Amino acid sequence: AMWIDQSYWGVQGWETSGTGNGGVCFGVSPTGASTIHHIILANNICNGGANGFSVSSENSTTSVDYVALVGNISWNATQSTALCNSGITIYEPIKSDSNEGTHIYIAGNFSFDNASPTNCLSGRATYDGNGIVLDDIGSAQSGGAAYTQQIVVENNIGVWNGGYGFGNTGNGTPSAAIFYLNNTSAHNLTATNSSTTTCGDVTTM
Repeated sequence: AMWIDQSYWGVQGWETSGTGNGGVCFGVSPTGASTIHHIILANNICNGGANGFSVSSENSTTSVDYVALVGNISWNATQSTALCNSGITIYEPIKSDSNEGTHIYIAGNFSFDNASPTNCLSGRATYDGNGIVLDDIGSAQSGGAAYTQQIVVENNIGVWNGGYGFGNTGNGTPSAAIFYLNNTSAHNLTATNSSTTTCGDVTTM
């Protein structure tokens, strides 16, 4: 429904719904050759769709940095049958500089009832459907450089999701300083055909 592919953008106060297997409600990802940065999504709602709030890389050398997701709501936002998605996803960020301080900030969001259909990923067991997930911060899937900047996840609520309430998932070794503070997670792992075998409320690497 909405895609941000340039630096220095803020989006506030929208309610959207994606459709189809690629229907991201709010997507943040570059389409050019440079990592984009300084982006905020605040007080938005994703109702339905194939993916809720997705911050993701374009390739192993181009992604997103300095992004804040504050006060958003994502629910029932994982309806793709081609992919298994989550309510709020940060996937393989790439630093735009080495300055100290928080580069990725996720706070005050409410992510609930995000459960992938049982036939996502071509009929394999349900996967993802998480509330808020930091996915492959080590960038092992693309073969890029591991993200090394600070990430803060605080004062969020993740409930009744098909997968984790909060997760730090993927392969490789995340080198970032990641802080989870004052979050609420309950009644997750609701998917009946889940391939997840670890803790449903909070899973970290």
